[in-house]
Amino acid sequence: MSGISLGPNSTANGCTAYQNWVDGIICSTDCHVINNNCTANNQANVSTNAGIVAAGNGNTIDSNMSDSNTNGGGYVVSGTRNLVVRNSAAFNGYNYNVAGAGNTYGPVIDMSAGGVISSASGTVNPWTNWIH
Repeated sequence: MSGISLGPNSTANGCTAYQNWVDGIICSTDCHVINNNCTANNQANVSTNAGIVAAGNGNTIDSNMSDSNTNGGGYVVSGTRNLVVRNSAAFNGYNYNVAGAGNTYGPVIDMSAGGVISSASGTVNPWTNWIH
């Protein structure tokens, strides 16, 4: 079972989803998923599960942390017209899968090797999604 399941026009803000069997947070349509922490979900060990899943359309996924989601993703966005910005991910089976048509998302910058974030490395963008 997923930790938090959002129906249409719902908000998850400042929540923690930890060690859920399927997804940490799954949202349907026109939801706001903001400032959440999704850790160690996908206890079922299925590759399509994730810390945060946007299965519907028109969602905003902003400023979340998704890490250590076993064999699954940090973020899986399969709907359309979703906005995915300013998130971070680490130690997931894969970190970002934004597959739906017409989705808008910030650049994904992989800093998992560590180092200094600087404008010289081309990583300064206010909409960046991070891997660390």
